[in-house]
Amino acid sequence: MSSFVELAPEGFFHLTAGSYTWIFLAGWCAIHFFMIGAEWAFVQRFICVPTARDARKSTYLFGILYLTSPLLWLLPPMLWRIQHPIPAGASEETIRQLAENAYILSCKNVLPAGLVGLMLAAMFSATASMVSSQLNVFSGVLTNDIWRVLRSGPVTDRQTLRAGRVFTMLLGVVLIGIALAIPHLGGAEKVIVSITELMVVALLAPTLWGLFSQRLRALAVWITAAISFIAGVLVRFVFQMDSTPMKTFTGVVLPVLVLAILQQLSRSTAPGYLRLSDFKATVKPSPPSGSIGNLPARIVACSIALCGVLILLPLIWDRQSAAILLGFALVLFVSAAGIGWFTFANSKSRHS
Repeated sequence: MSSFVELAPEGFFHLTAGSYTWIFLAGWCAIHFFMIGAEWAFVQRFICVPTARDARKSTYLFGILYLTSPLLWLLPPMLWRIQHPIPAGASEETIRQLAENAYILSCKNVLPAGLVGLMLAAMFSATASMVSSQLNVFSGVLTNDIWRVLRSGPVTDRQTLRAGRVFTMLLGVVLIGIALAIPHLGGAEKVIVSITELMVVALLAPTLWGLFSQRLRALAVWITAAISFIAGVLVRFVFQMDSTPMKTFTGVVLPVLVLAILQQLSRSTAPGYLRLSDFKATVKPSPPSGSIGNLPARIVACSIALCGVLILLPLIWDRQSAAILLGFALVLFVSAAGIGWFTFANSKSRHS
């Protein structure tokens, strides 16, 4: 670590640099506030548990990991940046390619062949899992909340299934198109930051606001999204006002301001809130029946132990990396044993 700090270029550990100012960081935190509280892929971590107590535990765990895990994920490319400095006079395109390849190149540089394969498998599976869940969520919303509403007459389950498959395919094609166009749009970093600033708060802020408002109607989502999106496009692409304060205003402040105005203009109680009140009055929450089984935890423990066994296989032809392989395998075996012990103790306490 001392060499890492000494060899770092000037300003390497500064919290802000270039266009990433304190205003940007404040806006980025606000964006993630709405994203974690209302984005479907995040919310399922809180609602797919049996009790409110479990939801709070899940929230605390997710919050702790969300704050601490970036230190782990960002350390390898930061170390790689020190070990392989950017060549003098490198073009912007060269720097972008070096930055986007830093993580996998650092893994390739230090990991044995077996662990490189495991890392690639983990990256592919994590990406596929995230894309699959997002496609399912968004196709479900488009099918049930938009397509079924706009359809006249009854809709069968077979028609709904076909519509969901069509939306999934269309969304997949859009994602593939964006991925192929990323090199021509300035790189993954610029695309992700631009889309996030442009769309997230405008789409998700009405959801959170509606949880606490009796007067906000569903039309507020469309009004907020339309005004914010049009303003963002005008600022970024028409007038080319790329200053951080302006982008933060259109991406974060403007959607909240529009919602506040709509809240003041709405004088009557929203029909959706009345339906929710009627539902709460007629349906009483019942305690969860039984308890969650230990099968998922056992599957995770067995999978981790199997990964530990697979890591040991390269020892047959790579004895020089024995210490690294044995270290990783030991960590996995201890993790699997810990999960197995916790599962056994939990099962034993329930039966007793």
